[in-house]
Amino acid sequence: MKGYIPEKLYKKILGCMPVFCVDLVVRHYSNYKGQYGVMLFKRTYEPSKNEWFVAGGRVLWGEKMEKAVHRKALEEIGMKVKIIKRIGTYEPIFDKNKQGTRGGTHNITVGFLVEPIGKINLSLNKEYSDWKVIWKPDNKLPKYVKDLIKDSEVFK
Repeated sequence: MKGYIPEKLYKKILGCMPVFCVDLVVRHYSNYKGQYGVMLFKRTYEPSKNEWFVAGGRVLWGEKMEKAVHRKALEEIGMKVKIIKRIGTYEPIFDKNKQGTRGGTHNITVGFLVEPIGKINLSLNKEYSDWKVIWKPDNKLPKYVKDLIKDSEVFK
Protein backbone atom coordinates (compact mmCIF):
# COMPACT_ATOMS: atom_id res chain seq x y z
CA MET A 1 0.00 0.00 0.00
CA LYS A 2 1.23 3.48 -0.86
CA GLY A 3 2.84 5.25 2.07
CA TYR A 4 3.90 2.19 4.06
CA ILE A 5 7.54 2.18 5.13
CA PRO A 6 9.65 -0.99 4.93
CA GLU A 7 10.30 -2.40 8.44
CA LYS A 8 14.09 -1.84 8.32
CA LEU A 9 13.68 1.82 7.39
CA TYR A 10 10.90 2.32 9.95
CA LYS A 11 13.17 1.05 12.73
CA LYS A 12 15.76 3.61 11.70
CA ILE A 13 13.17 6.41 11.64
CA LEU A 14 11.94 5.53 15.15
CA GLY A 15 15.43 6.10 16.50
CA CYS A 16 15.83 9.58 15.07
CA MET A 17 12.52 11.40 14.74
CA PRO A 18 8.91 11.62 15.96
CA VAL A 19 6.16 9.71 14.18
CA PHE A 20 2.92 11.49 13.24
CA CYS A 21 -0.19 9.58 14.38
CA VAL A 22 -3.93 9.77 14.93
CA ASP A 23 -5.61 8.19 17.94
CA LEU A 24 -9.31 7.44 18.31
CA VAL A 25 -11.50 7.80 21.36
CA VAL A 26 -14.40 5.57 20.33
CA ARG A 27 -17.58 6.80 22.00
CA HIS A 28 -20.21 4.11 22.52
CA TYR A 29 -23.81 4.73 23.59
CA SER A 30 -25.63 2.12 25.64
CA ASN A 31 -29.43 2.20 25.40
CA TYR A 32 -29.50 -0.07 28.44
CA LYS A 33 -27.36 2.26 30.57
CA GLY A 34 -28.64 5.43 28.92
CA GLN A 35 -25.14 6.89 28.74
CA TYR A 36 -21.96 7.12 26.72
CA GLY A 37 -18.89 5.03 27.39
CA VAL A 38 -15.45 4.73 25.77
CA MET A 39 -14.23 1.61 24.01
CA LEU A 40 -10.70 0.52 24.94
CA PHE A 41 -8.49 -2.17 23.46
CA LYS A 42 -5.86 -4.35 25.18
CA ARG A 43 -2.52 -4.05 23.38
CA THR A 44 -0.51 -7.16 22.53
CA TYR A 45 2.86 -5.46 21.96
CA GLU A 46 4.85 -2.34 22.84
CA PRO A 47 4.40 0.44 23.45
CA SER A 48 2.00 -0.16 26.31
CA LYS A 49 1.89 -3.95 25.97
CA ASN A 50 -0.98 -5.47 28.02
CA GLU A 51 -2.41 -2.01 28.72
CA TRP A 52 -5.91 -0.80 27.86
CA PHE A 53 -5.46 1.76 25.11
CA VAL A 54 -7.20 3.63 22.31
CA ALA A 55 -6.98 2.52 18.69
CA GLY A 56 -4.88 4.52 16.27
CA GLY A 57 -1.50 4.82 14.67
CA ARG A 58 0.71 6.32 12.02
CA VAL A 59 -0.50 8.61 9.27
CA LEU A 60 0.83 7.51 5.88
CA TRP A 61 2.64 9.72 3.38
CA GLY A 62 0.07 11.72 1.40
CA GLU A 63 -2.80 10.69 3.67
CA LYS A 64 -5.01 13.32 5.29
CA MET A 65 -5.62 12.91 9.03
CA GLU A 66 -9.35 12.25 8.65
CA LYS A 67 -8.67 9.55 6.07
CA ALA A 68 -6.14 7.98 8.48
CA VAL A 69 -8.80 7.93 11.23
CA HIS A 70 -11.14 5.90 9.03
CA ARG A 71 -8.32 3.60 7.83
CA LYS A 72 -7.01 2.91 11.35
CA ALA A 73 -10.54 2.18 12.64
CA LEU A 74 -11.06 -0.38 9.87
CA GLU A 75 -7.55 -1.90 10.04
CA GLU A 76 -7.27 -2.17 13.80
CA ILE A 77 -10.79 -2.79 15.09
CA GLY A 78 -12.80 -3.56 11.95
CA MET A 79 -15.16 -0.66 12.49
CA LYS A 80 -16.54 2.12 10.32
CA VAL A 81 -16.65 5.36 12.29
CA LYS A 82 -18.01 8.87 12.10
CA ILE A 83 -15.70 11.66 13.28
CA ILE A 84 -17.40 13.76 15.97
CA LYS A 85 -14.56 16.21 16.60
CA ARG A 86 -10.82 16.73 16.79
CA ILE A 87 -9.86 16.53 20.46
CA GLY A 88 -6.35 18.00 20.42
CA THR A 89 -2.68 17.46 19.75
CA TYR A 90 -0.50 15.35 22.05
CA GLU A 91 3.12 14.29 22.30
CA PRO A 92 3.34 10.89 23.99
CA ILE A 93 6.84 9.52 24.38
CA PHE A 94 7.13 5.82 25.16
CA ASP A 95 10.27 4.10 26.44
CA LYS A 96 9.53 0.98 24.34
CA ASN A 97 8.30 0.18 20.84
CA LYS A 98 7.11 -2.82 18.86
CA GLN A 99 10.32 -2.94 16.83
CA GLY A 100 12.58 -3.16 19.90
CA THR A 101 14.78 -0.27 18.81
CA ARG A 102 16.59 1.94 21.29
CA GLY A 103 14.78 4.92 22.71
CA GLY A 104 11.21 3.74 22.28
CA THR A 105 8.75 5.89 20.33
CA HIS A 106 8.17 9.65 20.17
CA ASN A 107 4.77 10.42 18.66
CA ILE A 108 3.08 13.63 17.63
CA THR A 109 -0.58 12.61 17.80
CA VAL A 110 -3.87 14.24 16.96
CA GLY A 111 -6.76 12.76 18.94
CA PHE A 112 -10.23 12.36 17.44
CA LEU A 113 -13.55 11.57 19.08
CA VAL A 114 -15.40 9.08 16.90
CA GLU A 115 -18.43 6.83 17.14
CA PRO A 116 -19.36 3.62 15.34
CA ILE A 117 -21.46 3.74 12.19
CA GLY A 118 -24.11 1.04 12.28
CA LYS A 119 -24.05 -2.14 14.32
CA ILE A 120 -20.82 -2.86 16.21
CA ASN A 121 -19.14 -5.99 14.88
CA LEU A 122 -15.53 -5.73 16.02
CA SER A 123 -12.70 -7.49 14.26
CA LEU A 124 -9.51 -6.80 16.21
CA ASN A 125 -6.19 -7.05 14.39
CA LYS A 126 -3.10 -8.66 15.96
CA GLU A 127 -2.32 -5.45 17.84
CA TYR A 128 -5.15 -6.11 20.30
CA SER A 129 -6.26 -9.15 22.28
CA ASP A 130 -9.46 -7.84 23.85
CA TRP A 131 -11.79 -4.87 24.20
CA LYS A 132 -14.07 -3.33 26.78
CA VAL A 133 -16.23 -0.27 27.39
CA ILE A 134 -15.59 1.99 30.37
CA TRP A 135 -18.47 4.09 31.71
CA LYS A 136 -16.50 6.51 33.86
CA PRO A 137 -12.89 7.78 34.09
CA ASP A 138 -10.41 5.08 35.08
CA ASN A 139 -7.28 6.14 37.00
CA LYS A 140 -5.53 2.82 36.21
CA LEU A 141 -5.15 3.74 32.52
CA PRO A 142 -1.88 5.11 31.11
CA LYS A 143 -1.64 8.90 31.63
CA TYR A 144 -1.82 9.64 27.90
CA VAL A 145 -5.04 7.62 27.53
CA LYS A 146 -6.58 9.28 30.60
CA ASP A 147 -5.72 12.73 29.21
CA LEU A 148 -7.13 11.90 25.78
CA ILE A 149 -10.40 10.59 27.25
CA LYS A 150 -10.71 13.55 29.63
CA ASP A 151 -10.18 16.02 26.77
CA SER A 152 -12.76 14.20 24.63
CA GLU A 153 -15.41 15.21 27.20
CA VAL A 154 -17.30 11.91 26.85
CA PHE A 155 -17.74 11.77 30.64
CA LYS A 156 -18.60 15.46 31.05
